[in-house]
Amino acid sequence: MGLENLNCEIGRYKIYTLVNKLVEKTKKEGNSMDFDFWLEKYCEELNIDKNFSKKETQAIKDRVRSETGEHHN
Repeated sequence: MGLENLNCEIGRYKIYTLVNKLVEKTKKEGNSMDFDFWLEKYCEELNIDKNFSKKETQAIKDRVRSETGEHHN
């Protein structure tokens, strides 16, 4: 496995972990959760470059929403 493939796998794992953390937090707090705050906090915790485009951020929100059945703006 080349370094590029390894970095890609690590990136995918970090995003997977980020989504799971957000899903767990959403299940605990529900619609009252400050999604953007926790997204930024978990990105820092996981050393993920938090310069997501609006489209990427929306995709993360949509994934969390589909996993939890919660509705965020």
